[in-house]
Amino acid sequence: NTHGNASWLGPRLEAAFRKSNWSGTLSFWNSLKTSDKVTPYQAAMALLTMQNMGRDSLSRVREVRRFLRRNTAACNADFVNKLIGELLKHVDDDTPMVVKGIVDAICELNVQPCSQTYESLVSLHFNQKLYSKLLIIMEDMQMRKVQANTGTKVTLLKGSLKIADLSTAIELFCEVHPACPAYVSTEIAQMALQHKQGTRIIGLMESGRLPYDQQVLKLMAEMNVQLKDKKLAKRLQVCCAKIGLEGPEL
Repeated sequence: NTHGNASWLGPRLEAAFRKSNWSGTLSFWNSLKTSDKVTPYQAAMALLTMQNMGRDSLSRVREVRRFLRRNTAACNADFVNKLIGELLKHVDDDTPMVVKGIVDAICELNVQPCSQTYESLVSLHFNQKLYSKLLIIMEDMQMRKVQANTGTKVTLLKGSLKIADLSTAIELFCEVHPACPAYVSTEIAQMALQHKQGTRIIGLMESGRLPYDQQVLKLMAEMNVQLKDKKLAKRLQVCCAKIGLEGPEL
């Protein structure tokens, strides 16, 4: 009886994993995985064992999909978040694909990922420098109506700056600018001017979506000396006057 043996198999799986006994770990896992007593830690050890044995991402994703499909006790956001948390302690090049595969698997089983799930997914892809994938993840969140927390939005913003996605960066910055590092505002302003969209930043200040930022206005005025954008210079003058800052010469 596998369910009755779970209390015996689980500790032995964990002991085998700690001893780097990969074949032993998988042997215990194959006996344990049909039980509804599997913990996220034990499921993670099975996947990490496959990782240590050189199994590719598709093999790992297939294994976790089969496990979640037949184990309803594990097919919930709390279990999956804990499982992902363990995998993130031992990241390799395939981990982003494995974690994305886990998220896709629970979605296929009609389990809604939560903001914590996506926070882990976004952080992982950013840390692995997979910046172009972040926009896909963001669109997936929007499609599933999962509200990103502030930390996730800041990470998405940083990722959009890495790939010079100005529109995404500006929209996110309007939402989370109080939580952003100081360099973000000047980097966005600099990128906007390089794309001849300086007036867009001014418009967001004028509409109240962004604060009048002295550092940003100074930078834009300095850059506009080279750009010689008269429309921008006029609007900069008005903005600078509002916070008692000397504006650019016209």
